[in-house]
Amino acid sequence: MVKIKLPSTFEDITIKQVMNHGNKELSDLHLLRIYGNLTKEEAERLPMVLVAQAVNHIKEILNAPNQVHHKLINVDGVEHGFIPDWEQFTAGEFIDMETLCQDIAVNADKIMSVLYRPVTSKAGKSYTIQPYEGTKDAAKFHEVSAAYLYGALLFFSRIRNDYEMSGLQSLQNQTKAAIAALKHQRNNSAKGGRGIIGFFRRLIKT
Repeated sequence: MVKIKLPSTFEDITIKQVMNHGNKELSDLHLLRIYGNLTKEEAERLPMVLVAQAVNHIKEILNAPNQVHHKLINVDGVEHGFIPDWEQFTAGEFIDMETLCQDIAVNADKIMSVLYRPVTSKAGKSYTIQPYEGTKDAAKFHEVSAAYLYGALLFFSRIRNDYEMSGLQSLQNQTKAAIAALKHQRNNSAKGGRGIIGFFRRLIKT
């Protein structure tokens, strides 16, 4: 008799299962094979009533992902930390994330390797992580809970949006200041004009 071990909650779903699922529309049997860790032959020997019940359970879990963000996680016995300082988020990391997030399911392990890296030091609630060196070791995240990925992506999305909003607000404030300066110096000499041009150049850079 074939035994099925189904995930009880979203936390039981692994990064590897998410990658195997991908973005494809799958049959019930294929879903059961992925999330029940069954071979094709094992899945085909199951009664359809049992298949239907199992697949309904799987779909309920997939439709209710955990939204909790975890700053520290365990990967193969090694503590990994989520990026602790967004001021240090490099251009390379951002470019990789933008590219990888175009297909989150397929690149799930690589995304985790950008967002989580081994902790190098801790002091209270603060910690530092290893510098980013690419995604070559992404396979170590295959058995990690997909709940960590989901929570991390939600947090990353909020952080990025906050930075963008902060940038827009800053740009708006500087624009208002520029307009005010223009009004104040509208009758001034060319020297004053050059000052405004310099201000706008700094504004464009910002």
